[in-house]
Amino acid sequence: MRGGLRLRLAIHCEFATGSGLRSAATTSRMISERNARYFTTGANHANAFDGRQQTNRTHGVLDPELIEVIPGGFMADCPDFSLVQLQYFVLSAEMGNISDAAKALHASQSAVSTGVQRLERKLGTQLFFRNRTKGVSLTPSGRVLLADARSLLGQARRLRDRGREWQGGIHGELEAASLHSIAAWIFPPVLSKLKQRHPELTVMMHEGTVDRVCELLRSGGCELALTSRLPDPDFTFISLARVPVVAFVADGDPLAAHGFATLPRLATRPLLVVDSPADDAAAAAERSDFFTRAGAPIPEVVQMSSLSTMLAMVAADVGFALLNQPLARNYALDTSIRPVEIIADAPNIAAIGVTTLSDMVSSRRAHEFISAVSTVLPTVFQTVDDQGDYRDEIV
Repeated sequence: MRGGLRLRLAIHCEFATGSGLRSAATTSRMISERNARYFTTGANHANAFDGRQQTNRTHGVLDPELIEVIPGGFMADCPDFSLVQLQYFVLSAEMGNISDAAKALHASQSAVSTGVQRLERKLGTQLFFRNRTKGVSLTPSGRVLLADARSLLGQARRLRDRGREWQGGIHGELEAASLHSIAAWIFPPVLSKLKQRHPELTVMMHEGTVDRVCELLRSGGCELALTSRLPDPDFTFISLARVPVVAFVADGDPLAAHGFATLPRLATRPLLVVDSPADDAAAAAERSDFFTRAGAPIPEVVQMSSLSTMLAMVAADVGFALLNQPLARNYALDTSIRPVEIIADAPNIAAIGVTTLSDMVSSRRAHEFISAVSTVLPTVFQTVDDQGDYRDEIV
């Protein structure tokens, strides 16, 4: 047969008659005799149904759920759960409470609860442990399926927004992530810039450690992320600026008065970190190489939960932090911390840019976001050119 859909009734269907249910063989014969006229192929399939389907107990009842699509048809292997159910599941998992998820979605608690239960039945597994006082927590299978659900929802949003883009204009939602050490500096001015350029575009922001950002990218939880270069073949990195790395110390630290320090002197203090766990093997190897090349001991490493907490601990003289060098006006409000230039044989320069999945085709919203970041970066960080010369003087 050429073109169109090839349709047949599934063998498990039952044929209702006045005397009860007929056998599968009898059903098959009756289908071929009485209902074959309802199915055809090619361009005429839309007109094949003659409108005389009967619904009384002496004639066959055509139930769409009993129609099986032979492989090659566009409905083959179609999942029988909805994106709404996936959204209920994902948000309930993220918030740990179905009631809170319902409020965030402007839906009733019963609708969200029922939707999750139906999804569990369709998938054939329990997604949540339920506790009346503690809310919900993921089962082992729920934890595995959460990443897939996020990925599907991300793909659905991109499909919807890609369609809207054809209508012209930049609108819809863009999911963007950033490392802790970059987000607080970059996100506010970038969002302000995008609001001016594209008022109908909504940017959903996420920030976290390297592991968290990578998880969001792989699961479809975000389309792009602001990072330094990540040594991972799954990702593509677009460098937007080269920024010196400096040490931040407390205003009362003796090094603050000098304005510069060697790594051996800095290493006598604890190193506060925020983008990678203190025990992360890759980050530990990078730190070891960084200090060893300068002939410095590897300092004690203390993990911080956020950039603001880390800077507060620096101000309290608990330790020092290595960060991209912001322009003076961006930290002038906090007089309790000081940037210290690191004296080394080679300049300490880090690239800041945008990371995406290697096989990802970026949306127009993503391109506009990257354009805004490119514009904002030189106004936030001290940047250097390819020869290592400063592009702007610190004021």
